[in-house]
Order: sequence, then C-alpha cells, then structure tokens
Amino acid sequence: MNKKLLALAALAAMAIPSISAAEVSLLNAESIRGNAVNVPFGEVMTPVDGVYSLEITADPAEAYTNQLFIVADKKLAAGQKYSFKIQVKSTVARTVNFQAQGDPGAYMHWTIAGGDLEVGTDWTLREYTGEVPAEANDMQTIALNLSTGPEACTMSFKDIVWTVEETGETPEQPEQPEQPEGVVAEWYTGNGATIGGWGGNATRENVDEDGKPCLKFTNAEAAANPWDIQLGLDVTLEFDKTYYISFDIKGTPAEGLGAGIQNSEDYSGKGDFTTFNITETWNHAVIEATCTQAEGKESPANRITFNLGKYVGTFYMTNVVLSTTKPAGLDAVEVAPVVNHWTVYNLMGVKVLDTDNEAAVNELANGIYVINGKKVAIRK
Repeated sequence: MNKKLLALAALAAMAIPSISAAEVSLLNAESIRGNAVNVPFGEVMTPVDGVYSLEITADPAEAYTNQLFIVADKKLAAGQKYSFKIQVKSTVARTVNFQAQGDPGAYMHWTIAGGDLEVGTDWTLREYTGEVPAEANDMQTIALNLSTGPEACTMSFKDIVWTVEETGETPEQPEQPEQPEGVVAEWYTGNGATIGGWGGNATRENVDEDGKPCLKFTNAEAAANPWDIQLGLDVTLEFDKTYYISFDIKGTPAEGLGAGIQNSEDYSGKGDFTTFNITETWNHAVIEATCTQAEGKESPANRITFNLGKYVGTFYMTNVVLSTTKPAGLDAVEVAPVVNHWTVYNLMGVKVLDTDNEAAVNELANGIYVINGKKVAIRK
C-alpha cells in the first residue's frame, strides 16, 4: 500500500471585504491565530462560514490565558493611521481587552483599537479609526484578551478588517535575508507551504516558535528503522543534478539524522543527503545530495524524505529552502559518517558485539555500552 502524504495544515483563504483605494488591507490567510482550549498558541485558525470560534477556559489565571491574535503582514510605525473592524459574541457575557503586540504574545501596549469592549450573546460590532500610539511603534498584532471572567464559554468572531491608510510612503522594514540562487521550493518561509509526514505515533504540528512559523515534530519512542517515521517533501527533481536543503532547526539534541530522494510510488532510492545534527539552540543546517537513477529503477524522483524513526524527542524546523545552488556564506554542519559496522563493549571493557547488522545492536539488553567509541544508554 502506498503511503500518502498527510497535510499538516490547510490555510483557508480569508474573505476580505472590499476597501477604498486609499486603504490597504493588513490581513492575509495566516493573520487570524488563536490561543485557547481547542487551538494551540499562535496556530492559524480556519473559519467556518466566515466565523472563527474559540473555546475559553474556566477559572483563568490571567486575562491573557485565552487570546485571539490578528496579525498584520507588516509592522506599523507610531502615528500611522489605521482602521479596524470586528464583530464578537460569546455564550457568556464578558469584557474583551484589546492589546497592542509585536509578534503574537509579545506585549507592547495595554490598549489598542478603541480599548475594552462589552460582549454579549448577540453580535457586537467594534469599529475604530485612529493612529498607532507611540508606545506601540513597530506593532504587528492586535490581541484580544478573552479570559476576563471565571466561566468557560465559546466566543465567536467575524467580519475582521484591518487596514492602513496609503500615504505613498512605506515604513522602513527589517532587511530580509538574501535567498540563495536556484531556489526550487520553500517551506515555513512565510509563504504558507508546510511539510507532511507519516509513521509511528509521531506528531507534526504547525506552530510559531520564537516568532517564526515552524514545523514542530515530536516522537516519543524509537521505531525499528529510521524510515519507519518520515517527513515528506513532494517535489520533482532532475537526475544528475545536485540539490541543497537549508533550514534552521533546534530541539532535543541528536547527531547524524538522514534524508533521501525517492520515488513516491515504488520507494526506489534516488540519492542520499549528507546527514545533519540537532542542538538545543537554533542551528542552520545545509545538506546536499545528487539525484541519481539506479539501473532497473527507471521512475521519477519526486519526493524527499527525512528519516526520523530513530529520533526520540521534539524539534522545531523553519526556513526550509530547496535549491540547486549552495547558499552563499553558509557551510554545512559537521556531519556524522555513515555507519555500516558496530563494535560494542560493556563498561567492563568486554566486547559484546561486532557486527554489520544494525538490528543486532537494537536487540542488546538495557544498559550502558560503548558503541563505536561513544557511551550509549539503551532503554526499551
């Protein structure tokens, strides 16, 4: 049975009401995000019939325990004129706080867009036109603090409009990093493209981490083989060409993780990438592979897989770029050599295994061993 690439997220196109020629919308398909019982922090929300809904926690510790984030596609400078509109209702009446933030969760100023709003069980409209206050210079998010009452409830939002007056001058924006030449495809670079996967009980989520759109991958238990759990990038590659994948990654430390090129129908291998490491802090990795066609396996090269069956832990990956040119000024991380033989000693210095069969290593009893010169704990 062929494996099917599972979509991690579907970003619904937002229906933005028409605006005058003098105004420019600040919203896009990733603008409406949430933080509540049914939505992890900062996750992009999908409307149902134009309505966004959040389940609100009972007995919240703080007003910001549950929030709706409305994220602009650029930063706003102090003094810029903007207009804002939203309709809100709740199954339990309460006050909604409007707060200025940078990235979602990054507090800047205690009020924005007209301040608090009393909300009931019928739709309540907030319309506001004004200027960005000095305290909110470079703001990018209007956050609605929703935990202002002790009861659990469901809150709904619709007709969200956020526009800025077009003056002919664009506020200075942060310089964007130069992309490498020969870019073939990108994921988690702000273009909405995400990564799918399959296998085991591993989880894959789209999240914001340190202000970046990221893939969050978690695997609680090692599988029998690295290829039993995979991430997949479906993209057509050309034979006899070298490809580079650059990405930022952090998480539970690991060394020598692998990726390869294959055909999605017969799973025939079309080349292996150099391996990469994960560290606790952000690390920029560049891996490379030449796409090859093995004799007797004449099928297209149309998938890249990250083989993660042996990885246990959680990592965050962002800024994933596939290109035919190595990114200038960036070097691949030091990679572990491909291991084809395992020599194992116990802590008494007695050799207990000398094999080319990785499965034999996996069958060792629980304990601490020295495997190929490194101390390793085996737990099952």
